[in-house]
This record gives sequence, structure tokens and C-alpha cells, in this order.
Amino acid sequence: MLGFLWVFLKPLLLFFVLLGVFQVFAISQGINNYPLYLLLGILTFNFFSEGTTLGMNAILNKSHIIKKIAFDRKLAVLASVTHAGMNYLFSLLIFTLISFYLGNFVSFVELFVFVFHVIALALLIACISAFLSIVVVWFRDLSSIWEVLLLMLFYLTPVFYPVQIVPPAWRDLYMLNPLTILITNMRNILISHDLSQVSFTWLLAVIIGPLAILGYIFFGHFSKYIAEQI
Repeated sequence: MLGFLWVFLKPLLLFFVLLGVFQVFAISQGINNYPLYLLLGILTFNFFSEGTTLGMNAILNKSHIIKKIAFDRKLAVLASVTHAGMNYLFSLLIFTLISFYLGNFVSFVELFVFVFHVIALALLIACISAFLSIVVVWFRDLSSIWEVLLLMLFYLTPVFYPVQIVPPAWRDLYMLNPLTILITNMRNILISHDLSQVSFTWLLAVIIGPLAILGYIFFGHFSKYIAEQI
């Protein structure tokens, strides 16, 4: 229980800092329910960050088992992603309680569409983790590089600002970031309650589908040779 509280404390502290800094900006941009808007963005990005980081180190952290027991190495990665997913679900429970307290309720249809996006996000994390967990065995500095890339991605994703502030000339390129699509759609579902604004789901399929196939093939091929490297 204390472990979960520590996991939730980091995004919660970040939430209060960003809320204090950007509250005035949110009012000027006409963002309704900015506390919920910001909290959902932080929790969702934190799921991606934690899931890919744990997934990347899954093979290395289980090296003492991999060297002794023959088992499907995909289970190590999936277990790490599932661990991050459980933390995300508990965080969403707290988000739901805060949302209900503020009078923001969700319909069954909205909940169904939201769950679809959560599954898509989990699949995206698992795909990226499959690649990272193999590459980091041969290139250990990837862990430090990934931390920097996550920091860059945090500012390139609309966690604390709306997509509308991105210049129109760059917006099409900006929307190629699947996290942008997921977080924007999640906010339209849970906060704006406007399913007509849920868009680019086809692009999620175009990005995640091939990535899942390539990740499965890549991991299945190279995971056979990692025992000698770890």
C-alpha cells in the first residue's frame, strides 16, 4: 500500500506544481475543469513513462532467473507492463473520485470508449517495451538515453497545454504522436463528454498495429540470444 502511495506521489506533486504555474494560462485558453484536464494528462503520460521504463529493464532485472530457467521471455516484459498498468488503474480510481466530487460523471458509452483507449495505450507500451528490452541488453546506455527522450516527449505531448496552441503548419506532424491522440481523446471523453471530438482512432491502428507485429517478430527472434549477453 505504501509502495502505491509513493508511486502516486510523484505525479501528484508534479500536478500541483503545474497547476500552480499554468492555472492562469488555462483560464486564458478557456480550458474547463483544468485540474481534471491536467491530472488526466499527467497520469496517462506517467503510465507510458513508467511502463516503458519497467518494460525496458524487464529482461535485465530478471537475468538471474533467465540464466537458470527456460521460460517465455515475453512474460517478463508483460509482467512489468502489467505492474505499471495496475498503478495506472489505481490512479484512475483516485481521478474518478475527484471527478465525482467535482460533479463530473461519465456515461456507460463514454466509459466503454475510454477503456478502448486504455487498451490501445497498454498495447503501445508493450510494443515499445519489446524493442527496448532487447536493445538495452546490448546497449546499456539506452536507459539514460530513454530518460532524456521521455523528458522531451513530455513537452511534445499536450499534458499541460491544449493541442490548439500548436501552430497549424506543424499540427499534422504533431498528431503523429500517438500519446497526443490518446490524451486528447481521453479528455474529450471523460471531461468534455463530447464523443464527436474523438478522432484519429484510425491513425492509432495504423501506428500501433504494425508496431505490434514488428515488436512480436523482433522480440521473438532476438530473445533467443540474450541469455549469453546478460
